[in-house]
Amino acid sequence: MLSPPAMDFAGTLHRILVGDRARPLSDVAKASGFTYPALYARISGRVPFSVEEIRRILLEVPDIRLVDALLAGTRFAAFPRAPLSGGQSRRGAVGTALIAVQQVSQIASELSARVEEGTLDAEAQDRIAQQILEAERSLALLRHALPHAHRASGHAAPAASPAPAASPPSLRPVAERGNGMAAQQK
Repeated sequence: MLSPPAMDFAGTLHRILVGDRARPLSDVAKASGFTYPALYARISGRVPFSVEEIRRILLEVPDIRLVDALLAGTRFAAFPRAPLSGGQSRRGAVGTALIAVQQVSQIASELSARVEEGTLDAEAQDRIAQQILEAERSLALLRHALPHAHRASGHAAPAASPAPAASPPSLRPVAERGNGMAAQQK
């Protein structure tokens, strides 16, 4: 019997290849070094995939749902690494940042509306959780793109990051803000 993550991976691969017909199973088997019966035994859950076999499958079937299946129930989220270079990096970083802001704004808007309407049921929570996962992926892509963004600008990368600016008083923890009396007594 396969463990739940292994079964989720096998079942997800089965859905992608057989259900969604993303690619012929025989093509994936050949390209990833399996015989057709060996791959079918794995996607049907009769035989477990090895780590190396999973890696080969991911190279041939780069579907994020497969990695999500492996990471389900953990504190980790998958994101695809996009190769970034030159102007694409700079636009990629800015564009990805804007997409992430838009995603977070949509999440906040839907959450606010659902809470206000009292309709934050399990289905809405699942949908919002999926939206959060997509926003996390955008932020992870941004983190990946950020070191490459300076290359497109024609400027050298800064030697060191400047010291962060002090947070506005309204964003500082209450203990750091005091009670406001000091500002009034000056």
